[in-house]
Amino acid sequence: MQIKSTSTAAVEAKRENELTVHIGEDAWDLLSKHSFLAGWDTLYAACPWATVFQSQAFVITWYQTYRNKYTPIVVKSVENDKLIGLLTLAVLSANNRKESIMGAGQFESYYHVWLTEASDGESFIKAAIQKVQQQFPLANIHLRYITLQTPLQWIKEPYWKSRIVVQSYSRPLMDMSHPDFSKMSHKTEFRNKLNRLKRLGELSFEHITSKEQFSDILKELMIQYDFRQGAMFNCNQFKEEPLKANFLLALFEKDLLHVSVLKVDKQFFASIVAIAERNWVHLGGINVHTPFHARFYSPGFVHFILLGQQLAKEGFTIFDLTPGGDSYKERMATRHDEVLEVVISSNLTFRVKRL
Repeated sequence: MQIKSTSTAAVEAKRENELTVHIGEDAWDLLSKHSFLAGWDTLYAACPWATVFQSQAFVITWYQTYRNKYTPIVVKSVENDKLIGLLTLAVLSANNRKESIMGAGQFESYYHVWLTEASDGESFIKAAIQKVQQQFPLANIHLRYITLQTPLQWIKEPYWKSRIVVQSYSRPLMDMSHPDFSKMSHKTEFRNKLNRLKRLGELSFEHITSKEQFSDILKELMIQYDFRQGAMFNCNQFKEEPLKANFLLALFEKDLLHVSVLKVDKQFFASIVAIAERNWVHLGGINVHTPFHARFYSPGFVHFILLGQQLAKEGFTIFDLTPGGDSYKERMATRHDEVLEVVISSNLTFRVKRL
């Protein structure tokens, strides 16, 4: 048993008492308060490990889009009227006391972390999880990808180690400051593929900046995406989840998307809808290319390199290719780091099966 000093225990008890869990309509009431939203923006700006997936714009847009499907869970900590900790989660609305709880955004969000200032990162998340477990004693809490910049020493403590299953993943990154980045566009493979595409017709790379443009092309991109996903994984995300298109359009309105297309004679050969804020761009949303010219012309590969050049011109420093072990991502990564997937469970059988 780990013995804590009296002062440490007092601080943690005090912060635990300040924690409140808001579920469903109570959460929606909290999300409507201007003072809370202002505190959220301030905390987001101050948190060293925050990602765009913890921004107010992303989280609330997702909550609103999927309101009839997921129940929001918002854990906040306040000290002297100041928001000092925030964890946004969600659970399927049906039978939500037993379902697995995930970070807000579910699989539309790549990184499920919490917001605090640097000194509060560990004390807040431990207390927050315990509070949520009190409300949902049968549910597992699943945090999909946590960056190593996030405070994580707590998961090694005996109490948590026995309740957590951790999986490590390599994250490929296209780092614009890496020496290999500038070499990509000069490689023979890229030049050959680019020239082949140019011989097919008029080649154009376009950065889509207006909602009207995005709305016009989205339907075709959805068809290409579902065709590719259906062929590879027997999954048609847009057909099976119509709200996904609404979500992307809403994110575009919030200026959180970076959309680009590669065309030959005005025909779509490749497209990427990525999520961007600060100096990072995260691959997600849509990533497709025409299957009819894939083997010889590699339009997806050419598009990635051209997009990297475009992002560098726009001042972005990292193109996050996201975990997944895909070989095409490895071709374009200039470096890698590590992220963790964490599942917290009170169910011993679940933990044994996971191990």
